[in-house]
Amino acid sequence: MTASLAERRSPLTIKPDPSKAAQACRLLIRAYLDGPDGVEWSDVQDALTVALQAFHLPETFVETEGGRWQ
Repeated sequence: MTASLAERRSPLTIKPDPSKAAQACRLLIRAYLDGPDGVEWSDVQDALTVALQAFHLPETFVETEGGRWQ
């Protein structure tokens, strides 16, 4: 039997891969610092991709599953 959405544990509560999480943070900070006119969306996307890898989540997680735990 599948657990209801209210009973399902958010995958973001697991401990992420520390090296991938640190890499995602560096990429996000660099995206903010390197953009002369603000943050470049492609750099944020790169950081998000690594962050999802840190949690062993698919690249489509935000679009397909992310809203379920908000």
